[in-house]
Amino acid sequence: MKSVVCFIDGFNLYHAINNINGAAEKEVALSKNTISCINLLQTDQISYSNGRLKVSSLKKEVLNKILTSPQVLNDDKKKIRDLYEKSFNLNYLKWVDLVKLMDYFIDNKKQKIEAIYYFSAYAEWRNKQSVKKHKDYVSALVQNGVIPVMGRFKEKHRYCPKCKYVWKGHEEKETDVNIALHVAKLAFYKQYDEAFIVTQDSDIAPALKMVKQINPLIEIKVITPPNINTSRELARIANRTATINIEHIKNSLLPEKIINKKGEAIITRPSDYCPPKH
Repeated sequence: MKSVVCFIDGFNLYHAINNINGAAEKEVALSKNTISCINLLQTDQISYSNGRLKVSSLKKEVLNKILTSPQVLNDDKKKIRDLYEKSFNLNYLKWVDLVKLMDYFIDNKKQKIEAIYYFSAYAEWRNKQSVKKHKDYVSALVQNGVIPVMGRFKEKHRYCPKCKYVWKGHEEKETDVNIALHVAKLAFYKQYDEAFIVTQDSDIAPALKMVKQINPLIEIKVITPPNINTSRELARIANRTATINIEHIKNSLLPEKIINKKGEAIITRPSDYCPPKH
């Protein structure tokens, strides 16, 4: 039985999920008054043809404008809200169980996952609610046996050469370095036969090359987050590649309540991470 250790780039996975636009274009039949009202929003997310609304994506701010408009009929508001919840509100995918997700990529007859590492950093400069959601998520992962390795954000002044405007931004630091260090260190100490690398970031390519030098028998599987292309540089180093799809994530969600060993509910899923009701 081959031992597998998973190294998950939390930022890469989070941003890939965040950029999923939900689904293929959807259609819904609405009244003429509602169509006229929505056309005034002048959004390229929505078009109108033959009495039906065609929706390619639907941001929450556009949804809120539609739902608060007195010109939109209540029945139409319900149709649009249902469409959003079922097809375009994908925040709930961020409450992903990494243990279940990685199970999709192993051969249970030949492989066993020994450890899962999650690499990320808390954006302490953002609003408290956002930071709390991230910390609760990491705590939920820990209860499931995942090992978090947290980096940091660094303040960085940004500059627009056109308007000469300077502002303070933040840049995530250490995630790729932490992944590289752990991949190489655990290879040196012979802690795994195969590494699952969940990222598209080619910055860790030198570390993967080093792993091959440390032990040419170690195998590497590069697993790309959803809706982005696999890094060609990482693919050249890897023994095999795979891609996470939306269905993998939908079927790998953490429960609403996270229970500790004493049977106590210690973490509750954020309200905006609730999956749609079917």
